[in-house]
Amino acid sequence: MMIQEFEKLTGIEVNMKEYGIIEQMYYDFDGDKQAFCKKFVKENGMIRVLREIAEGLEGTLLSTEADLKALEKNYETYSRDMISTVEKLKAQLEKEQEWKPYEYKENAKQADYERLAQAGARELTDAEAIEI
Repeated sequence: MMIQEFEKLTGIEVNMKEYGIIEQMYYDFDGDKQAFCKKFVKENGMIRVLREIAEGLEGTLLSTEADLKALEKNYETYSRDMISTVEKLKAQLEKEQEWKPYEYKENAKQADYERLAQAGARELTDAEAIEI
């Protein structure tokens, strides 16, 4: 039986999900289309259809809640692991970026500048330094 035939014989409009259940009920019924539709209307078959849909949704909800709890647990573990990894990488990066004194061989050494400053040497302007 087609969905259009069912709707015409019962006067009940159904969606595809509802009709899928009705179709299974029809296959399990011993009789023709008219007898099935008459019995369906007389015995409020839509209540059974809607109950089956509700039970399916309840099962889906329970499954979804369980999946959500598992995801939350995994997320917490993942977050802790990621935070730990980030902290380790930060420490490693800081260690790699530590400043180390560097003396360019063609320049005066920093120690020489410090000795001049302690000896009371006066700081030259750029113009004075160019003249010398």
